[in-house]
Amino acid sequence: FNQMHANSVPIHNSTEGTSNQAYLPLGELPFVFRNTLSARMYSVAAGSDHCQGNVSNVRGSIAGDSYLDLGSAVHLARLPDLQIFSNSGYPFTRYADLSQTVVLLPRNPSAGTLALYLDLMGYFSAQTGYPALRLSVASVAEADRFRDKDLLLLGTYVDAAQNTPLTDNLVFKPWQSDAQLNRRAHWMLAANRLLGRVDPVAAEIESGTLEANGLIEATQSPYGGGHTLVAIFARDAINQSSMAAGMIDSMPLDDIQGSVSLWSGGHFHSVALNQPTYLVGDAPFFAWLENWVSYAPWLPALVLMLACGLLGIWISHWIDYRRRFRLVGLSIHQTKEVQ
Repeated sequence: FNQMHANSVPIHNSTEGTSNQAYLPLGELPFVFRNTLSARMYSVAAGSDHCQGNVSNVRGSIAGDSYLDLGSAVHLARLPDLQIFSNSGYPFTRYADLSQTVVLLPRNPSAGTLALYLDLMGYFSAQTGYPALRLSVASVAEADRFRDKDLLLLGTYVDAAQNTPLTDNLVFKPWQSDAQLNRRAHWMLAANRLLGRVDPVAAEIESGTLEANGLIEATQSPYGGGHTLVAIFARDAINQSSMAAGMIDSMPLDDIQGSVSLWSGGHFHSVALNQPTYLVGDAPFFAWLENWVSYAPWLPALVLMLACGLLGIWISHWIDYRRRFRLVGLSIHQTKEVQ
């Protein structure tokens, strides 16, 4: 699996009309965005050392009716994450026909914006192996009609400045003259500096020394509902053309990751700026809970502290009740004896 040994199982001779089954659990293997599963058959003569070479006159093949059982896979992702967007087009490619995707274009899109749109649709189709037949394309003014879908917003900085309702949730807005980073990101960067954890790209963004000629940013859709907005803007038409060419080449190579990726100097500079995260996908309750705990290891301790506090309050009330009961019961008993 991806050039790594996954498992080995013996396949013995079988009579005609019967079949052998091989179970190769892959759950603990390092899945990436492009996976290769290879099967190699080694024929061993009866009674010989299994570690010796193949029997030269025996051949094996995988039958045409063989299949892979991926039924127990957990489909859950924590977003925003530009790495899985660039590698596989997620979350837009959750549906191979892109039926849950809306591409939002300016009212009068430039040739560069249309070319970028077509390039991305071709890239997404290459990842799914299926043409993008059912996606929706609309102007930014119609975005409110698509509250239940994932949004892909394309254009230039001029277009971005006019799309205030859609871009309000973005962490970094280089088209603004001031307050390009939102307040939450500023506070988290200051906290990281105090802890000695300074990301060089984040520091350049905060200081304004990194000139952003283009931007790819992912965030939760302004309409919520577990949907995603990915915004791709360029400073102008010239930068849009160069960024589009560089983006299609860089997307499979992990150059675009984090939550914000800036196009500057012919390269993408990626950083994970702090913003709310959310889960997208389907999973059993315990798998969902395990995912949350892995990202918030303090959560079990907090739940335990709350449980202990509630239990302590209950025990305190119970002890107080028993004390009053005994005192009242003793008083009644003494009164009867006097009478």
